[in-house]
Amino acid sequence: MPPRLYLGNGSLQVMGISLENSTVRVVGPDIDMVESISTDYAAIGTWGGQGWGLSDEGPYILSQEYNELVLSGCGLSIELLIPDPQVDQVINTCGAMCSPSDRDNECREQPKSPRCGKCSGLGCCQVPVAVGRVAYKARLIKTLQDPIVITNYSVFISEQDIDECKLPDKCYGSCTNIPGKYICECPRGTSGDPSIPNGCVKPYASHTDIAERMIITLEELEKATNNFDKSCELGGGGHGIVHKGILSTQHVVAIKKSKIVIQREIDDFLNEVAILSQMNHRNIVKLLGCCLETEVPLLVYEFISNATLYNQLRVEAPISIHWKDRLRIVVKLLGPLHICTHSLQCQ
Repeated sequence: MPPRLYLGNGSLQVMGISLENSTVRVVGPDIDMVESISTDYAAIGTWGGQGWGLSDEGPYILSQEYNELVLSGCGLSIELLIPDPQVDQVINTCGAMCSPSDRDNECREQPKSPRCGKCSGLGCCQVPVAVGRVAYKARLIKTLQDPIVITNYSVFISEQDIDECKLPDKCYGSCTNIPGKYICECPRGTSGDPSIPNGCVKPYASHTDIAERMIITLEELEKATNNFDKSCELGGGGHGIVHKGILSTQHVVAIKKSKIVIQREIDDFLNEVAILSQMNHRNIVKLLGCCLETEVPLLVYEFISNATLYNQLRVEAPISIHWKDRLRIVVKLLGPLHICTHSLQCQ
């Protein structure tokens, strides 16, 4: 992952710097609204200032030319204020009515519809930030008596008219742009992390589903390995042996024959099938199928020549790998490891 630049105490991530406009584009959190004990306001929050590590003397102030205040919710209005020791000054306000869930569904299906292209007060509202400052206050007001509406809302300051879905490396799944934000989701039928390449995968299939889709018969594997002859062994360890074989389709494969016999470990073995059957990454050996006819299941992988990575790194190969290449290998491994730990939740 490339290094990232932050302002203040790390609340604002720098996304771009323009010397021509003397501006810095940043991404920051929503305005943290705290429920108020006052009868006049439902919640009160702050944006920027010393709480974010920004000095009152600058040099960074929010641009009134490029930014807007956005409220997403229902039966609410928002006031944006400049903090003052005497009396806080209201600089803009807007209100939102109707059902936000209905609007969200419409905007997911028709994100370019006129009603979704701008927050006009139906489900959300947006108004310019009229005065540039380092810090602001926000006051949320309930316009309906229903106590439930207060639980589902967000308040934030956003750059005007930016379609984040068109920016590179923002979303590798299904992206829907909404005013001030964007929704990045994995396509229907998949799950995982849509913010990284190949981060969306199909959900785990059951063992039965996997067997039906990837089953390879024991007879086929016995023919491929000459009844698992010792001359076909590629290596092994305490957990099992790997054989080289040639299937009837003339595909050269590696067959993992585990020594495990405990039911719990067999379940873990099948879980490996469930995980690897969903993986599709250039740096992960592809699982071609499995055999469930034996006491312990067999896994069939694509055959990779030149021994194992372990052998290469331990200088058992004819030529030692240079440290520059070793570091490159580590970087290449981080991609599939990230997908495994964050998208598939494998252990």
